[in-house]
Amino acid sequence: MFQALNSPFGAETNSIDLSQTFDEAAITAIREAFLKYGALVFRNQTVDDDNLVAFASIFGRLEQHLVENSDGELMTPVHNITNFDADGKPSAWPYINTNYFWHTDKSYLATPSLATMLHPVELPASGGDTQLAHMGLAYAALPDVTRNKIAQLNAVHSIEFMRHSLDNPPPTEAQIQSAPPVVHPIVRPHAETGQDCLYIGMYASHIEDLDLAEGRLILARLQEQSTQPPFVYTHQWRLGDILIWDNRCLMHRGIANYDMSQERRVMKRLCVWDDRA
Repeated sequence: MFQALNSPFGAETNSIDLSQTFDEAAITAIREAFLKYGALVFRNQTVDDDNLVAFASIFGRLEQHLVENSDGELMTPVHNITNFDADGKPSAWPYINTNYFWHTDKSYLATPSLATMLHPVELPASGGDTQLAHMGLAYAALPDVTRNKIAQLNAVHSIEFMRHSLDNPPPTEAQIQSAPPVVHPIVRPHAETGQDCLYIGMYASHIEDLDLAEGRLILARLQEQSTQPPFVYTHQWRLGDILIWDNRCLMHRGIANYDMSQERRVMKRLCVWDDRA
């Protein structure tokens, strides 16, 4: 059913139609592949929003969102991620540009996202890829001295820090109240597989109980080490693709390898809440 990608992780299939209803055997096979491979690509799909919701829901309850789209409205469970500015035009500096930096979705919450799913609506002529980095493989490759150094360390994750550090509009007071800074261990075991994974990214502000500069240097070095080619899959989008990945072991980012000021990139996005956290 699934074939491993020519990549450190991930698998793809052409044999599953996500517009159809799944039986329990198919659901079990998809869930098992999700845990085994970390990311799944479903090719040649023709789906609507209801199909996307039905498929994502086999992994858990869909998330509500605290972040607003370029129209100022909060994102709905199924929403578009684009390279548009506040006027709805393609831009090299989109209204939401955070997807171009390494992160794990919702790490600024006490209960982050379990899974994220993307489905392209419009693509540039080339480029606009999505990269995934496997934090379990990256952690396993760290030298013993580094693993010992970070074993008991916790990072503070903050939406306010991210907005400030990336020159994004500051969060509203309601967003700050709904998502105050939270603490996560830098080494975070996967809730189902038990694999130790790094838990870092753009929301990680600093390391608890360490000097600010020292902590940020550690976080920066870990991110640089964990996003090297041996741990990264680059997904080159085709229309009809659906990509879903496990946020508990992967970081991700979009790549600005296209003319963002002229070409349109529109992706349907859904996030699944982690009720196992």
